[in-house]
Amino acid sequence: MLSILVSCAFVSEQNLQDRLQALDTNQSSLPVSPSDEESSPTNEESSPTNEEPSPTNEDNLDDPCAETVALEYTFEILENVGCSWGEYGNGMPEQGRIQARKGSFAAFAPEGNQKICDVQFEFESQFGGQNFPFGFDDQMLILLNQHVVFASHKNLLEPLSSSLNSSLFAWEQLVGAPMEYNTEYWLLGTDSVAVFPEPGIRITGDSFLKIDSMALNPLRTRILEENHIDLRFIAFGDNDDTDCYLQSFATTLSLMLSAQ
Repeated sequence: MLSILVSCAFVSEQNLQDRLQALDTNQSSLPVSPSDEESSPTNEESSPTNEEPSPTNEDNLDDPCAETVALEYTFEILENVGCSWGEYGNGMPEQGRIQARKGSFAAFAPEGNQKICDVQFEFESQFGGQNFPFGFDDQMLILLNQHVVFASHKNLLEPLSSSLNSSLFAWEQLVGAPMEYNTEYWLLGTDSVAVFPEPGIRITGDSFLKIDSMALNPLRTRILEENHIDLRFIAFGDNDDTDCYLQSFATTLSLMLSAQ
């Protein structure tokens, strides 16, 4: 070992420079491997994927109706007899004109942060309609979230403004209009039927109401947007103390509410 160390120590400077130069020459002639930055792109980079990301549980957090609970709810419309002449925007009695209205209504709104995700009505065509005892005097509208679904006399809609596929009720547009007696019913949709006894003082008889389910869909969407349901029966009178008569009525709603 000592001899090796000694021989190394006495290598001439010229000889050392010659060896270093030869080493540099040999290294420069070796092939250079491309770096990661200079390498050609891989197939993963050049071939984009067509797969869409699958929905995650986080996506459902933005949809309150991703999980729902079912609820059946009964709307009860109370009986009413007599108009409130000269009150609440009503006019005074006048023969042959719509001077007063008196209504009965039922409403539903979910509690807290719950949302209405779907609603179906017992009187819809998809369930065959609803039979019940009923009567009214002189004339009547049935409203769902202020939109007409039934009119006992189709001329009642003439002063009202169109909205969705129906008419939007506004008393100020209707008060004082002529009360026409010999006109047909008006119902929302084509698959709709109504049967009621002739208007009269406390006259009650077998009745039937069926409202087209497809025609109800725009109103159903409006209900979900407003997150409440308002069903109103409104009777109109011209001059008699017994006008604005409504028999009581009950119907069942099938609701789907958000579980939140």
